[in-house]
Amino acid sequence: MSLFLTGSFELYINSSFFLLLIGFMNYQTKIKFFPMLLLYLVAGFGGIMFGAAVNPIASLTVGCMPAVFGMVGGQIACVVLNWKAL
Repeated sequence: MSLFLTGSFELYINSSFFLLLIGFMNYQTKIKFFPMLLLYLVAGFGGIMFGAAVNPIASLTVGCMPAVFGMVGGQIACVVLNWKAL
């Protein structure tokens, strides 16, 4: 699975920054580790499958950015669903 690889050092720095930022937001919302891990894996796998469906000629996809964007979407959904409690 290519969710744990990056194509360049710049992508590694960007994804590490966003994962650190999401980790701090996760600490604030008190979402547990295993639901976030499941969200990371499902969003990453879904993003890779969507990329393969859109561009079937590309034989190799590397990177964790689909999973990172899925985790950002999960945090936004958490805020929207708990809007009145904020």
